[in-house]
Amino acid sequence: MEDLKNNTFEEDEVTLKVLIGKFQEYYWYIVKYWKIIAVLVVLCVSYLLFKAFTTPTTYKAELTFMVNEDEGGGLGGIAGILGNFGLKAGAGGKFNLDKIIELAQSMKIMQSVLLHKCEVDSSFDILANHLILEYKLHAAWKNSKNKELRGFLFVNDTLAQLNETEKSVLKLLYNQIMIHQRRNGQFISSISEDSGIMKFSIETTSQDLSIAFTKTLYEKLSTYYVKRTVSKEQQTYDLVKSKADSISFLLNKKEIALANFRDQNRGLWTKRNQLKESVLQREANMLTLMLGEAIKNLEFADFSLKSKTPFIQIIDPPFAPLESISQSKLKAIIFGGLLGGLLGIGFLIARKIFNDMTKEES
Repeated sequence: MEDLKNNTFEEDEVTLKVLIGKFQEYYWYIVKYWKIIAVLVVLCVSYLLFKAFTTPTTYKAELTFMVNEDEGGGLGGIAGILGNFGLKAGAGGKFNLDKIIELAQSMKIMQSVLLHKCEVDSSFDILANHLILEYKLHAAWKNSKNKELRGFLFVNDTLAQLNETEKSVLKLLYNQIMIHQRRNGQFISSISEDSGIMKFSIETTSQDLSIAFTKTLYEKLSTYYVKRTVSKEQQTYDLVKSKADSISFLLNKKEIALANFRDQNRGLWTKRNQLKESVLQREANMLTLMLGEAIKNLEFADFSLKSKTPFIQIIDPPFAPLESISQSKLKAIIFGGLLGGLLGIGFLIARKIFNDMTKEES
């Protein structure tokens, strides 16, 4: 048993010596060819420094906002009164906050944003043209087969008026924004699961453009979302209001007709006159009752519309000066040095292993 332990110990000792010997062999091999590592370090550092110097400075504009999820909030007393009449108001639960984030990335919303006119760097134009000029897309389109793209700028600012070229460029800009969102974070939309607070983050090479883009996106999105959320209630309210206005108009006409009849037949109270007056009075009374019901229905429709309307509020709007984001030269040197060193060492180790295997085979 003791001999077995001694043999095991000796084998471990031999294995350890072999490992140390191999380590020293590889270490001196790497030291011998250190120039290869140095070249790779210089190349990596040079490339990352070049990238850091040529990457333009960007400005990130962030906007946070929240949606009031309590439909009919603050109107619980009125809702209780309506409940006594068998009417429900403000039912429906929470708004779908994820839907807002998805809408923010939709082409429909982005189209309205890109075609919105605003002032950027003292120039008043649609955002699509601001993007084309800011990112010098004319240079990229200079050799395009489509001659219409050379020097192209949008002329129309509504989707219905856009020609084929303008629609194509609009789609191109939309895809550009979405690709940047996934890769470089030019446009980011997010939501906090705990607080329900949402955030838009836009990053461009222009401070004014970042702010204008973020604010326009919020305005277009909130307007569209509110309209779509209460579309049924708005339609009901408009219908009831139209009915109430129509009844009010008829009642007004009937009351004028009754007053004119009385003026024209003053002192001439024949049976026929009395019958005519009674008919006019009865019609006026009926229209008065109908108007009262219509006004009551209008009040209910108005309450339902207001209780269903989501309340979207900005928490932190973007404002100048924005923080500038640029590539760090120090990080480029450090990361380039580490990357070049690892690549060089990896290359030498692989070459050493390959050479040893070739010698053994021969």
